[in-house]
Amino acid sequence: MDFKLRSFFSIQVILCLIIIEANAQLCFTADVTRGCAPLTVNIQECVGSNVDKGSLLYNYEYQPGDPPGGVDDTTWTYSQPGIYSIQQTGNVNGSGATLVESNYIEVLASPAPEFYVFVCDNNGVVIQITNIVYEEYIFDFKDGSPIQVLDATTDDKIFHQYSGPGVKDFSIKGNYVPGGCGTEISGTINTLDNIPIPQILNYRTSLNPYKVSFEYSTIDRVFYDIYQSEDGGQSFTLLMTSLPGDGTQSYEKGNLGDTVNNQCFRVDARDECGNIFSSETLCSIELAGEAQNNRNQLVWSEYKGPNLDSFQVNRDGIPIAFLPSGFPPSEYFDSMVVCGDEHNYEVLALISQGSSISFSNSVELRSFSSDTPSTLINPLVSTDLNNTLVSWDAGNNVVEYTVFAQTGNSNLGLKGSTTETFFEDEVQDRINRIPCYSITYQDSCDNKSRLSVPQCPMILQVSNAPESSHDLEWTPYVGWELGVEYYEVQKVNVNGDVFFRLELDSTTFAWADIGIDSSFQDFYYRIRAVENQGDSAQSFSNSVLIEQVFRIFFPTAFTPNSDGLNDVFIGKGRFVESYELTIMNQWGEVIYQSKNIEDGWDGTFRGNESPIGTYLYEVEATDQKGNNFNEQGTITLIR
Repeated sequence: MDFKLRSFFSIQVILCLIIIEANAQLCFTADVTRGCAPLTVNIQECVGSNVDKGSLLYNYEYQPGDPPGGVDDTTWTYSQPGIYSIQQTGNVNGSGATLVESNYIEVLASPAPEFYVFVCDNNGVVIQITNIVYEEYIFDFKDGSPIQVLDATTDDKIFHQYSGPGVKDFSIKGNYVPGGCGTEISGTINTLDNIPIPQILNYRTSLNPYKVSFEYSTIDRVFYDIYQSEDGGQSFTLLMTSLPGDGTQSYEKGNLGDTVNNQCFRVDARDECGNIFSSETLCSIELAGEAQNNRNQLVWSEYKGPNLDSFQVNRDGIPIAFLPSGFPPSEYFDSMVVCGDEHNYEVLALISQGSSISFSNSVELRSFSSDTPSTLINPLVSTDLNNTLVSWDAGNNVVEYTVFAQTGNSNLGLKGSTTETFFEDEVQDRINRIPCYSITYQDSCDNKSRLSVPQCPMILQVSNAPESSHDLEWTPYVGWELGVEYYEVQKVNVNGDVFFRLELDSTTFAWADIGIDSSFQDFYYRIRAVENQGDSAQSFSNSVLIEQVFRIFFPTAFTPNSDGLNDVFIGKGRFVESYELTIMNQWGEVIYQSKNIEDGWDGTFRGNESPIGTYLYEVEATDQKGNNFNEQGTITLIR
């Protein structure tokens, strides 16, 4: 409560008492005139002998203009805070009279104390009253130490030191003087042996515009001061103070002019007891870079801060070099680059064994080269049933491959371009005009490689005179740096499965296949060439289709006399897929049927020998390609 107002109340009471003494008529006093709500007041009358005491009434919440009257109770409880006047009414010498004690009773609110607790080094605490209501505050720190009283008329803080760290209990009671009342509140605080030294994290320098940003670690109930130096750490200026709480805070400082070379920053943790704990001083690094032929050059400014251990060079966020702090000059060449690649570089100053790090600004560089790209080695040319496939190992940083072809003595001609490492060429004449192929490529720096050595696939030709013999001839595979290790003749069915292989030396380019191959009615010949050593690559020639003729043969007579010679009438065929033989006598009666070409008629009917004579036969068959065959004939049975 305002102390001038209380003095005013005292003057009013004295004046009233002077008036009462002068009148010597109405009079009363209260046992308490100041206290906390709810406040109970007891009135004691002190009227003269000429006053009728039975007529006394009291208005405990008198307002100017109220008529005389009230209650005869001499005890009253005030439930709401405020300043109250009391009116006394009674008969004096038979006439009505009143007495008013203005602003006589002060009823006070008793809010809980509002406060903030700071932690200090060595388990100290400072408690600050943030909204002073009471004249004094009583502190009990619950550790056996004496009760402490804060005179709020002269100070708003109190200090206490606990004996050790941990969660501590305390209570604060506000107390009115005079009044002797107030509210008590309890609290806890986690005290610390030591205030942690703040750590600056992710200290980064940026250009265009020039600025510095970083994060710093904080704890609750401690002040943090950020300082800046513009002379490499020789002198510092306070930029800001905060009371942030637990966690990590961010800070950014812009408008640094046209250079960051001498910019340094420091963060101090400062407790309310005056102890200061300083972070490492971190300074900025300004990085510049230049792309040169087959390398990227990095140059950075001198690091002005203390405790520098080493520099770390990062490319695309990955360390590629560590350089000692005394490494002269502040320069690095990155030669592990590929033409056209774009890289992001930054240099890190590692402070105090890496506990703190200063990141330079980042630099984007696009690598280039004026060198002629390496020529493709040993491309591969191979054929299948439809196309010629040219393939090769990838070049370095290729934008596009270009494929050229040459047939016989013709000029080199453009076949096409691709970004893949293969090219399919549809060749119409697969016997006489399969070309040789060369490949070049262009890298992302617009440099072109030389043409690769021409790769000439094998050309296979097959002749089949007579029908039961096939003569194979092929041209050698040309282009592999170490030549061919061996050739392999292959027979492949129409499903692409190899069912015959014959290996021949690298100087053999012909082979005769004698006899009919009854494995499949249709098949392909092809030649496989295998690279000599190297990657053991393989190439296939064109495939030549062989279509063999379907055949079934029957004898004109047979002699079922059990002499082991020509005892059964049976067909002989090749490439038969399905088969049905029917034999009838001269009256057209069916006397024998079979669906197995391996079975034949033994000249009997229903267990009896058939008579000598001529019989009819009919055969229906299908070959492996689905072609139908029908034949009728006669057979003579001889005994």
